[in-house]
Amino acid sequence: MSQFPSFSFTALLDDTEGIEIPDDVVRAVWEGVPTESWNAGEHQGAAQTFNDQGTSSGIGTPDIKQEISSIPSDVLGMPLRDTFHANPANDSVDLEAALERLKIEEPDATSAKLPLQAKAVPQVLVVINSLAVQHVFSRDWVPKRHLAYIVERPERMRACAMGIGAAIALTGDDGRMVVEKTEKRTSLESDYVTKVHGKDWPKQLSQLCDAAPTALADGKLEVPDNWNSGDIYLCPGTIPAVEGTLGAVETAIDRVFDKGQSMRRAFVGARPPGHHCHVDMPSGFCLLNNVHVGIQYAATKHGLTDAVILDFDLHHGDGSQNICWQLRGDTDGPRIGYFSLHDVNSFPTEPEVATPAAVADASTCVSAHGAFIWNIHLESYSTIEEFDSLYKKKYSTLFVKAREFLSKRRNGPAAIFLSAGFDASEYEDKGMQRHGVHVPTEFYSRFTSDAVDLANEFCEGRVVSVLEGGYATTALASGVMSHLLGLLQIPLTKYFPSSKSFDILLPELVRGTRSRWSSKNANNINSWLANAVNLGRSLVPPPPSLPSSATASPRTRMVLRNR
Repeated sequence: MSQFPSFSFTALLDDTEGIEIPDDVVRAVWEGVPTESWNAGEHQGAAQTFNDQGTSSGIGTPDIKQEISSIPSDVLGMPLRDTFHANPANDSVDLEAALERLKIEEPDATSAKLPLQAKAVPQVLVVINSLAVQHVFSRDWVPKRHLAYIVERPERMRACAMGIGAAIALTGDDGRMVVEKTEKRTSLESDYVTKVHGKDWPKQLSQLCDAAPTALADGKLEVPDNWNSGDIYLCPGTIPAVEGTLGAVETAIDRVFDKGQSMRRAFVGARPPGHHCHVDMPSGFCLLNNVHVGIQYAATKHGLTDAVILDFDLHHGDGSQNICWQLRGDTDGPRIGYFSLHDVNSFPTEPEVATPAAVADASTCVSAHGAFIWNIHLESYSTIEEFDSLYKKKYSTLFVKAREFLSKRRNGPAAIFLSAGFDASEYEDKGMQRHGVHVPTEFYSRFTSDAVDLANEFCEGRVVSVLEGGYATTALASGVMSHLLGLLQIPLTKYFPSSKSFDILLPELVRGTRSRWSSKNANNINSWLANAVNLGRSLVPPPPSLPSSATASPRTRMVLRNR
């Protein structure tokens, strides 16, 4: 960027508090000049979760950031309006033209594609399950204080959409990413589902969802007594959301296996997540194992013979690992290797709660008896240099082991599946990360790019990434943005060389998820960020509201397990 424009900035890091930013810091953020005089992070406080009650949240628990100048000048423009009050002298944006580029065309009743400016060969497909917001917490009789504990909520989809919008806008709307919204549903009775979960569990899940309205109307729990009712909830919209998630995964798989098009990498934005779900038991927000069902679909429809699951959620994917073990040695199905990077002190291996078997499972490293499972535990770090050392010496072992697995692949197509959880993000809520283990945001682009290298080496480039965890708006928006850049093999540091620059820009993405944000907020923006927010909001509509408060005395007590 050749010149530094003349602006008057005031950072608004929440809705009421104004913080003046010194001019030297404004110039540093704009031009990428190092400065130590001001740290936005000192003023932000904890990462914002979806509730507005100031409480922190966790899985079933009541405790419960290359220079900015490297962003192309036609993409960046002037920084944010809500994060910064800007008064440009000679800078404006044609909002109508900008919004016109973001318009969605609907070619048929079940699918809508967002054709961006086609300046490059498409490389990455983003599939959004439009039905995902229908899975809603519906116990309107619970005390209001309990609502803060419900973190797996429809609002996660808009936070995810903000990350999608940011990645597309940041890279200049150049056509390398294509967005497809879909309402395709996969029946719970399909062979791909029953291959993983048998026939009984999908049938029981459908029956429970059908019975949920009656139980809820009577002030009763809609889930069985042996389930963790603080984590899992059901409603009439649960089945459309679950079947829509499976349909979105299938859509992504069909595209990356289609030799008639150029996209070999896909990200699926959907919920509820799946990697905790076992063969016949839901757990940790997960009702079906989306990735495993997708693998069976790919095997049946596209002849997949070998699949690698790389799981980088904060939590161990105990369900995914267990299913791998159950399916080991199945000569009629694909070989599946499971490789996980997680915090061994978080659910399902929380100290003083976890069973010895759960801790052993989360620590298993085995290449025998028809199984290939490798687990690596996250560690804390103090500096980015220390994290870099951890990544090179320890975390990258997952790719070494995955290469070992794929080197023995069968004579057929292989693919990489990513269980993409963003709750290990530095921006995740402190309640979720109460054990003090996280990763910097640039980890997601780095790990994902390494996964693409692996896919290029063994799988003709095929990568299917499916959203798992991530619950703070900040964690999801920033993590998904970094992850999508990684699918393009662009390091996040190309645009954000330091945490300071990223910390200052992130709050606008958070604000964009709120129902009261409107396009008029962009009137003073000449920026990629204006497009990012408008695009994100166009992809996911406002989700249904949670119950406002208790309207009757509950007849059943919710179980809130310390996770």
